[in-house]
Amino acid sequence: MECRYLDFDGKVFGEVSTNIAILRFPGTKRINTLEAFPLKYHSNESGVRADLLRCGRKFVSLRGAYHRHCRGTAFFMHKGNPVKFPVNSRIMIDAALFRELNPSYSRPRVTESEDTEGSIDLSYWTDRGYEMEPAEPADQIQSYDKGLGEMKEDDFLICCPTVLGFSFNNKIWGEILPLCSVLAFIH
Repeated sequence: MECRYLDFDGKVFGEVSTNIAILRFPGTKRINTLEAFPLKYHSNESGVRADLLRCGRKFVSLRGAYHRHCRGTAFFMHKGNPVKFPVNSRIMIDAALFRELNPSYSRPRVTESEDTEGSIDLSYWTDRGYEMEPAEPADQIQSYDKGLGEMKEDDFLICCPTVLGFSFNNKIWGEILPLCSVLAFIH
């Protein structure tokens, strides 16, 4: 399946294309047990929608460089597989510097285009075993550079659940989650 989500690469905020594979299975399967499915089929659609909206707003508010305390989980991709590590320390959120220091990192990239126009278990992103593959360059993104006040509610539903940053305690760059947790970011 070709899917799209909103991400920030340190310079451009925009829509990224990625592919998620739904593996073959014999017989029938409930739609909400697949790796990806429409939100309307989730058993707690209203709760998940509220969490995604809160998460999306937090993600958009963290575009740029920020110094925060984080208590949660982070991961980095190594040879196509996520390597998780716990975080309970100060972090620096800085997507631009992350990209500069990790130029071959496997997360799909945001590129500028001429055409500018209950709760969530975020361990899903690292525990389900699917691989996010970068899309072909022509399909990657269209610049979306809207401010927080200009975004529609549905835009927040598809924001990336992680921010790129550095954990000072672990001394490692990675994708920080859970972005939605109340305890995740303490000023």
